[in-house]
Amino acid sequence: MSTNSGKPLEIEAVVTDIRGQKHNRFAVTRLTPNSPRPTQFAEDETITFSLIDWSGERSPQKGQLVRLSRIEKFSGGWRARLARPIVALEK
Repeated sequence: MSTNSGKPLEIEAVVTDIRGQKHNRFAVTRLTPNSPRPTQFAEDETITFSLIDWSGERSPQKGQLVRLSRIEKFSGGWRARLARPIVALEK
C-alpha cells in the first residue's frame, strides 16, 4: 500500500492480541486515532503481522504501540510485512 506520493504508508497501531502457537504466532492490531487512515480501511479494521516480521528486540505485547508498513490485502484481511516497536530516541 502506498500514499499518493508513491512512498509506502507507515501506520501507527496498538497491539490488541497475540494469537497462534510456536512458529505461527501473530499479532492483531488496531490503528491509533492519530494514524493516517487509508480510504480502503473500515473504521474498526484490524491489521495483523507475523512475529517473524517483527523487528523488536523482545516479542510485542498487548497494549504496545507499533509502526506497521508494507501493508497488503489478503482474503482474510490486511497484513503488515514489516512491524517494529515505537521507541524513545535520545537527542
